[in-house]
Amino acid sequence: MKQRNLEKFIRDDISKMDPYLSVPSLWDLEEGALKLNAGENPYGFSPKINKALGNFKYYNYYPDPEYKSLRQALANYAGVNMEGVLVGTGSDELLDLILRLILNEGDRVINCPPTFGMYTTLIKLNKGVVLSVPRKSDFSLDIKEIKSKIDRRVKVIIICNPNNPTGMVSEEKEIVELLDTGKLVLIDEAYFEFYGKTVVPLLKKYQNLIITRTLSKWAGIAGLRLGYSISSPFFVNQLLKIKPPYNVNLAAEVAGKVALEDLNKTKFIIEKTIKERGRVYNQLKEISYLAVYPSKANFLFIKVNQSFEKLINYLEKNKIIVRFTEGAIRLTIGTPEQNNKVIKIFKEFRYKKYALLDRDGTLIFEPQDTFQIDSIEKLKILDGVIKGLKKLKALGYELVIITNQDGLGTYQFPQANFEAPQNKMLRIFKENGIKLKKIYICTKPKTTLVKKILKENQIDKNNSFVCGDRSTDQLFAKNLGVKFISMKTNGNFYNTLKGGQII
Repeated sequence: MKQRNLEKFIRDDISKMDPYLSVPSLWDLEEGALKLNAGENPYGFSPKINKALGNFKYYNYYPDPEYKSLRQALANYAGVNMEGVLVGTGSDELLDLILRLILNEGDRVINCPPTFGMYTTLIKLNKGVVLSVPRKSDFSLDIKEIKSKIDRRVKVIIICNPNNPTGMVSEEKEIVELLDTGKLVLIDEAYFEFYGKTVVPLLKKYQNLIITRTLSKWAGIAGLRLGYSISSPFFVNQLLKIKPPYNVNLAAEVAGKVALEDLNKTKFIIEKTIKERGRVYNQLKEISYLAVYPSKANFLFIKVNQSFEKLINYLEKNKIIVRFTEGAIRLTIGTPEQNNKVIKIFKEFRYKKYALLDRDGTLIFEPQDTFQIDSIEKLKILDGVIKGLKKLKALGYELVIITNQDGLGTYQFPQANFEAPQNKMLRIFKENGIKLKKIYICTKPKTTLVKKILKENQIDKNNSFVCGDRSTDQLFAKNLGVKFISMKTNGNFYNTLKGGQII
């Protein structure tokens, strides 16, 4: 049966839905890649969990469908009664169950982007209508606009706090203002442990409040999938009607209870993450092309002011895997060693000034009979070259030599005849502390080879330039979109740079 004939079996609204795009998993990545794209705990879980999982002997039995002992442990941790706690396969399942419980077809849900993308997917899946109220420019909630959108069709308001992906928090007074509208308010506290503040105490006054949390982040058991909700016992009893009887597997239950018993281990990890979050924030905010936002989660939200795609490619090339949206990055806080690498890579990616220099007639003497140097005896470094190259290096330029060598490799111009003077030139430069970024042998004005380095790096076109003595050099500069500095053949290199206002 053809695919188009199979579509008739699918709900029309789901057929038209865009899928939620998960980040690449650990199993999809190259060896050695830093996986900083999913808010996971890079330190792993408590060793006691590993021991408990290995010693547990009853995996052949179903778990308690009400998970009473696990719910009690979570209730003790959250400071509430067990009757108000429900567990799920990650907080995602609980969000799904809650929306399934409360939404009739066409009911509206207020969502405040940018925020967790699964909210939109789950709202639509449960026949709700997403009513987006974008956050303000500083990513705070627009409370006034939210309240203006509330009518009888609005059933629930969803707030992620701290917010994913921005890391910003909503103040308790803002949440109270939303609760006072009488609408159901769902607060996703997935990153509560890295913030330290919760709205749980508001449950004593507001029965229209539901809170969801997860053990994926702080407890390091994301792969086992365990989340929980805190609400009025009324909602728990209603959710028990639609919850699958054995939704949380026994391994997750065992691990969850041990994590809640071994809080000293997780407290250390949380404190370490918060400390590293501050350090990484302070380091990255000094980088001019980044706008880094303060965060109360285990990640940083970073807007990229220029060449976003090049930066993403550069990070991937260096095996730094992050979560990204249009023009912005969500960077999970890793271990100190991981963070050091990330900081280094971000600092290395910057606008670079390139001095693309013709060789013969610009840096070394060009004999007018052959126009090429084919022996050491003919080699002569031109006046002002050493001084000029040193000055360019001091000004932060990357030095690239571009040279035509017609007939190189033929019997008239053997490779050895080229390499001897070339290597001597490079030795002279090295003795004077001059390091070249690259040497390209190509046919100017074609830019094919050079464009590779420009594609992989961030070129400052306003300050990069080509210096040469021929019309082909000028056309080469035009094709690259950079300034051209014309030099008289075998002239003074330093004076040419000075006259072209480069130095």
